[in-house]
Amino acid sequence: MHLTQWANINQMSAIETLKNMALPERWTYSVEDKNYPNPILAKYLKWTFVKLMKDDKILYSNDYASFNTGLVDKFYKPIYAVFDKNKFNKQPWHFLDFCVAGSSTVAARKLTDNFSHLPERASYIQNYDDVIYDTSLPVDVNWEHIILENIDRMPTELLRQVCFGSFEVLDQSQIRDNDKLSYYDELRNFLESNPMRLSIISSMMGMAVETAKHRVAWNYKTAIPVYYPKDDSVHLILPLALNINEPEEISIALVMTKTPSGRYRAVTIFTLDMAYSNARLVTKPSSDWLIAESINSL
Repeated sequence: MHLTQWANINQMSAIETLKNMALPERWTYSVEDKNYPNPILAKYLKWTFVKLMKDDKILYSNDYASFNTGLVDKFYKPIYAVFDKNKFNKQPWHFLDFCVAGSSTVAARKLTDNFSHLPERASYIQNYDDVIYDTSLPVDVNWEHIILENIDRMPTELLRQVCFGSFEVLDQSQIRDNDKLSYYDELRNFLESNPMRLSIISSMMGMAVETAKHRVAWNYKTAIPVYYPKDDSVHLILPLALNINEPEEISIALVMTKTPSGRYRAVTIFTLDMAYSNARLVTKPSSDWLIAESINSL
C-alpha cells in the first residue's frame, strides 16, 4: 500500500511543507520540472512509507496515526507525520501535518498527547559489513541478460556507437510514450541477432567494472548502499563510465549484491536518477560521482 492509498493527503503541498521544515538539501536534479517539483523528496517519502508499513513501524493510538519521516529539522530533531481518522474519504487516514515533538503546533500536541513512545525511523542496514565493498571478492555478471533486460536504461550514446550504421538509436525524448515498448523490443531483437555488437557492450561494461573497483580501492565511498524495494534489501552500486568521448563521465550504476558464498552478483543497472533516489532512502549520498545537481532526469 502506498501513502496516497492509506491517507487522504495533498502530496504536492505536503512535500513542499516537508522540504521547508527539513534540514536543507537538494531535492531536484539538474533541471527542475514545475509539473513535478522535488522529485527526489517525492520518491523518498513514497518508499519510506512503504518500508515503514512493511516493518510495522507506523504507530496507531486512539484516533491518530504517525510515522517518522527519517528527516530532521535544522536542530536535528526528527520530523514526524501525523494523521487522524478519515471521516469523509475512502482512505482510512487523513493527513494533519508534519511536526517535531515539543513544538506548539496542533500536530505536535496530537503526537505527544497520544503516543507515549514516538515512531522509529525506517531501518535499512542490518550488517555494516554489507555496505562496504570488498574488492577482493569475485564478481559474477550475466551481461547479456542485464543489457537486454534493461535496454531502456542503457546509455544512448553507447548504444549509438555500437549500433552505428545498422540501427538508429534515438534519445528517449524522441520516442513517444506509446511507441517505447515496440521501439525497445526492436532494439533488443537487433542486439540479440548481432552477438558481436552485444559482446562489445558487455566487454565495455566489464572494463568499467574493473575501473570502478580500482576507484573503490582508492575511496571506499565510491560504492554506495541503496535500498531496493523490489526485494526489500540493501545493495551496493558501482559507477560505470561508458562514454568513449567522455571517459570520466558516469553513465549508469551497477547494482551488486553479496551472495551467501562470499561473492558479488550483479542484480541490475540503474539510471543515475534511480540510483540517487534509492540511495537517498538509506542516507544522503556522500560521493564524488552521484550528485543530484549533475543528474539529468527525463
